[in-house]
Amino acid sequence: MIAGILLLFLGIARRVHPAYWSYAAVSVLFDLSWSTLEGVPRYLSVSFYVVLASLAERAKWTYEPLLALSSALLALCTVAFANAYQMT
Repeated sequence: MIAGILLLFLGIARRVHPAYWSYAAVSVLFDLSWSTLEGVPRYLSVSFYVVLASLAERAKWTYEPLLALSSALLALCTVAFANAYQMT
């Protein structure tokens, strides 16, 4: 998990404004300061979407596939939420 976080921050640090990666770093450090790691995917998802947005900005051909992927994930999470599935 730590390797994934570091790779994600390296991807963010090279591609986006320092305000965005500092927000991502503070949000992950805030979550890691608690005793459980159940909420880490929520905070990492924000950083992950910042990296995807920067990828779509640089390579215009990736916009439509990323939009389809995000829409499919939104539909999946909406169905899971409607069925009272607990997502951490």
